[in-house]
Amino acid sequence: MTQKDFVVSADGHLLEPITLFKDRLPERLRHLAVWEEEFEVEPLVEGGARVFRKLHPPGFEGWTVSRYRQTHGRTPEGDPELILEDMDRDGVDAQVLHPNLSQFGLFTDHHEMSIGHARVYNDYVIERFSPFFDRLAPTAPIPLTDIGDAVAEIERVAAGGFRAVLLPATAPLPYYSRELDPVWAAVQASGMSVFVHTQTGGIKVEDPEALTLRVMMENARQVNEPMTEKAAAKRMVTQAVMQPVVPQTLICHLIGAGVPERFPDLHFSLIEFNAHWLSSLVGSMDKCWVTGVGQDADWWIGVWDDDRPAADQPGMAQLFRLNEKWPYPLMPSEYVRRQFHVSFQDDPVAVAGRPGPRRAPRAPASSRRQAICNSHVRERPLQGALATFPGETTMAAKKRSTKKSNARKTTARKSSARKSAGKRQPSDAIALLRADHQLVQGLFDQFEKTRSNDRKGKLAQQICQELTVHAQIEEEIFYPAARGVLRDEDLLDEATVEHQGAKDLIAQIEKSRPGAELFDAKVTVLGEYVKHHVKEEQNEMFPKLRKTRLDLKALGEQLQARKTELMGGSTGTASRSRAAERQTGSRRSSRQTGGGKGESEGIMAAMARGMGLR
Repeated sequence: MTQKDFVVSADGHLLEPITLFKDRLPERLRHLAVWEEEFEVEPLVEGGARVFRKLHPPGFEGWTVSRYRQTHGRTPEGDPELILEDMDRDGVDAQVLHPNLSQFGLFTDHHEMSIGHARVYNDYVIERFSPFFDRLAPTAPIPLTDIGDAVAEIERVAAGGFRAVLLPATAPLPYYSRELDPVWAAVQASGMSVFVHTQTGGIKVEDPEALTLRVMMENARQVNEPMTEKAAAKRMVTQAVMQPVVPQTLICHLIGAGVPERFPDLHFSLIEFNAHWLSSLVGSMDKCWVTGVGQDADWWIGVWDDDRPAADQPGMAQLFRLNEKWPYPLMPSEYVRRQFHVSFQDDPVAVAGRPGPRRAPRAPASSRRQAICNSHVRERPLQGALATFPGETTMAAKKRSTKKSNARKTTARKSSARKSAGKRQPSDAIALLRADHQLVQGLFDQFEKTRSNDRKGKLAQQICQELTVHAQIEEEIFYPAARGVLRDEDLLDEATVEHQGAKDLIAQIEKSRPGAELFDAKVTVLGEYVKHHVKEEQNEMFPKLRKTRLDLKALGEQLQARKTELMGGSTGTASRSRAAERQTGSRRSSRQTGGGKGESEGIMAAMARGMGLR
């Protein structure tokens, strides 16, 4: 690397407290909490590891790893201050951080378990890491087992200062599904990016041995046994053939579904899949839609039906006409160049497959290990390990002067965070209502966990106030506007009736007090009632409204103004104020900024600019 390189580590991992989920999940979910126990043994080999951690999640019981030791220096910890010290030592300017322990509980087939772990993790990141968001960019995990909850969490973490979301490599529904459009719309509207990390998703809670665990057990068995011809062949098939299937399938699904066409400002980063397969994939995708040299466009193939006339043969077709049926204005490779990014580590084939110099200077181990590999095309030479693919470098930003002291850097970071702090308003009416839903659900969760009657009383009061104002702005403004564009009158009528049921319970709770007969039960029933109402709005009403011509942004401004009025001039409840204080509102979209040729500055450079580092 050179003194002018701007270095971003694309695949850091955030080490969570080992009992984070046991301590913070709602009581009803704690039996599903992912946690680790740490123990120490005599080294299994001379000079080997002493400290191990054993994992205790459903489907991974018994998974044990030694504490990872850096090539030089201390064992990594989860403290952001220590992370920044290590980054300074290695010459890394910014780092994207993904979950570590929590990966095992975030993307399962048990929705309450997954969304519970995601909310706890994202809250912890905001609390512990937001003061360092100018250099550290954690990704917010978003389970896709419930689209409404996913969108609500996207909007919540965006308000908390996150710049990127993390989606599973193996999702509960295919990435070509139109059901995911609300997710893409929410991420694009927030200005965040989508990251997908290898070996995530597909966990079945009832499966005593998850697939990932079985693969690791097989690898361990091979290490401890002599290498046979069959084992050598199987390993290469697994690593060289099967491993790239997941990222290639994901890209094909997204592009085939038209996601980058419908959401042109959305960027996808695929992490720790390596990138040697990318050139082949891009060429092959385009080849699907081009009639090649020597392919006769009038060549027929199929099954001839002798009982039909020659002019009526539905079983026959001009095979290569299929190549002309590509439905989008850009070719697959153009969408890849514009919106997809792939990280790699120690992958010389990925570097060699791009135009320009074939050799990159070696970088420090921690930054060389996970470089970002973008697919944009721009004629610039490779400048170190953080490179694009093929042809563009993401290290366009000038590196800050190395003469600055660590103390000055720290002061600058804190100053930048203070300057950028500020309250982010929801982007439109639906985002505002979803934020309300999320806030109230959090209050219900707190009510369930607390044992203090005084705390219960304050929470119940806040719940009732939030729900009363929320219902009033919906009935005065939102529902009438929705009736003007939706044909489903029954859906809106049912919502109004459900409001009345909630109001009756709210009136009973407001007349009662903590400790009184049925007080807790009434709050719990109200919570279940609200959860049902929210699910219908978010899964049925909101998606339908997104497809109409209703000006949701203007409607959101009306809702916000009325809400502020009803709240007595401010929507600043204690929880909202704390959320605003945690924000580092300097996030910027990593969307395209290039000219007529569709060029881009690269996602990492854009992220760095959004961090205030450029």
